[in-house]
Amino acid sequence: MRKIKSNVVLVNLNYQDNPVKRGVGLFVPNLGIDSIYTNLKKCKYLNLNLTVIDSVLYNLDKTQTKEKILKLNPEIVGFSTTYVNIKDALSISKELKKENPNIITVIGGSGAKSLSILKKRQNIKFLNYCIVGDGERIFEKIIRDRKKTIQTIYTKNIVVNLDSLDFPKRECFYTEKYIKINQKTTKEKESCLNIYTSKGCDWARCVYCTVGNPYRVRNPQKVKEELDYLLQKFGITKLIIVDDNFFSYKTLIEYIRYV
Repeated sequence: MRKIKSNVVLVNLNYQDNPVKRGVGLFVPNLGIDSIYTNLKKCKYLNLNLTVIDSVLYNLDKTQTKEKILKLNPEIVGFSTTYVNIKDALSISKELKKENPNIITVIGGSGAKSLSILKKRQNIKFLNYCIVGDGERIFEKIIRDRKKTIQTIYTKNIVVNLDSLDFPKRECFYTEKYIKINQKTTKEKESCLNIYTSKGCDWARCVYCTVGNPYRVRNPQKVKEELDYLLQKFGITKLIIVDDNFFSYKTLIEYIRYV
């Protein structure tokens, strides 16, 4: 008997300084969500209806985002957050639980570490999971288990071998529109996209750090494969490195310069 598909929604939350509103600033897809989406899509055994709501690209407020989520009737909703929009993620999660207490709510991104510290890992009634670190593997487990927790579970997950992940394919976002907006909101008017070559920081001593150890790097050949993909599919002319600390890995810097 064929399994019923699970409805899973990933949300790219809006923020105050959105370049769409201001008409100026750098504008790139969320690589965290894109990586989770790409790697979940290859897990055929999960049988997913996987949807991304891009509140940033379409400049959606909290109410609009919540309404779009509810229309999809999801079992699991994951929010990618930063320190500046973590409150919005919590607010939307609370409203979702009012409408449907059975929805499993998940918060990740850099804002998750701030939340775990500020809340001292205490229970948040309307939040099931707070993921600190990499979300690809743990999100797969959450979907597989479909366990609605009684209390908030704070979990830290690190993918040590970044090359074990497929690189983000930029298929869950309207990537071409991001490129066009960037051409309008930046001085260079170039076609640019973002990429990461490493995660973490080998220094990791700053008191405000939400990154920390361990420091992990991708194989230069894997990076080149992604660069070739971006060049062929999107014709990019400028690359934005979004590593936590790009200058930690001299060999890779030399390699990128060569490429």
